[in-house]
Amino acid sequence: MPPWWQTPAGCTEAFEQLPGLELVQLLTAGHDHISPHVPAEVVLCSARGVHDAAVAEWMLAAILSVLRGLPRYVRQHDRGEVERVPGERLAGKTVLIEDG
Repeated sequence: MPPWWQTPAGCTEAFEQLPGLELVQLLTAGHDHISPHVPAEVVLCSARGVHDAAVAEWMLAAILSVLRGLPRYVRQHDRGEVERVPGERLAGKTVLIEDG
């Protein structure tokens, strides 16, 4: 795998060794670190949006887990304890997710 994570010099050297290169596919959404070093004739594709659904699902699971007290129950289980404490409900709550 070419050293995309290395210094700009490392990227430039990698591209020089691939004269027939037509496309670079990144595994990340960000491309600022590599785009200035990609030759003009090479198409650069990022992974923007690839993980959107998975991250949204994880966030929903994390919010529900915290509201229902699952981390507390896991810690109790590790100590061999059982104490039932009602968790909060998501119904009626307002959730703000800020992009920034």
